[in-house]
Amino acid sequence: MPTVPVSLRVKPDIRERLEIIAKNDNRSLSQVISLVLENFLNEEEEKRKAFDFAITEAIEEADKGVFVSKELMHKWFDSLGTDTPLEKPKADIFLNKK
Repeated sequence: MPTVPVSLRVKPDIRERLEIIAKNDNRSLSQVISLVLENFLNEEEEKRKAFDFAITEAIEEADKGVFVSKELMHKWFDSLGTDTPLEKPKADIFLNKK
């Protein structure tokens, strides 16, 4: 695949880390930077897709009038990272949609 030149400035320690990877993988510094950028872009695109999907799902749920109360969300959130995390809360607010 054809490539195009790009110029960028990085901190000296970042360059050193990239050079170590390049040497260990028997690649050029340019190849390593290109791979790092490609991986970063792929991850960012996946995050954006997941975010967009989550927003779409949330809007669809909100349109149904089904919600989880603030109290249940706080209890669940506060339990995360403890020895006894709670299950993800289920909806406890149901609005009549007309």
